[in-house]
Amino acid sequence: QNDTVYFSPSVVNTDYFIWDFGNGIVSTDTFANHIYQDDGSYYPSLIIQNSSGCQKTINNNIITVNPIPSGEYFLSDSIVCQGEYINFIPNITNTDFITWNFGDGNTSNILSPQHMFQSDGIFYCDLILENNFGCKKVNDYKQIIVNPVPSGSYAASNTNICQNDTVYFSPSVVNTDYFIWDFGNGIVSTDTFASHIYQDDGSYYPSLIIQ
Repeated sequence: QNDTVYFSPSVVNTDYFIWDFGNGIVSTDTFANHIYQDDGSYYPSLIIQNSSGCQKTINNNIITVNPIPSGEYFLSDSIVCQGEYINFIPNITNTDFITWNFGDGNTSNILSPQHMFQSDGIFYCDLILENNFGCKKVNDYKQIIVNPVPSGSYAASNTNICQNDTVYFSPSVVNTDYFIWDFGNGIVSTDTFASHIYQDDGSYYPSLIIQ
């Protein structure tokens, strides 16, 4: 489908040409070309005529137009964090072979793959469709944004204290915009650098959620 066929006459004693492409479209060019937009079998013919009014119809070929693959694809998400999977979902017809290009150097021939981007950045994926006739279609690029994952650690000023002493918490992190300190006793703080007074004795397990 959508390929161009070029028609060349090899005739004598001819002044006029009528090409019938077999799909209701004609041309009076000497050397004609035609794009078949629909798949199927076509029987083109050439009517030749001279200035004396004598004419002849020539039927030499059958044109077989094979279907091109068609369809589209969807992403389960186009903005993810590093290390998260994205599902690639095709909706295709007339297709026997597929190739996914994820934009990070990796490819897949699985119908509906999952892919995890190992590094952050902006990636452009596409889907190449091909059938047994050798007809291909490349679907449009889709943009995927992979955001970096926060990482790091924190330090506490003291881990063995008396009741009513203050503990100071200091983060050492990257790729972080929001902090949630959980002091292990039901109390939390969103300060970047937090402090907390433990009023009751016991063992506590503080944690830091970064985002």
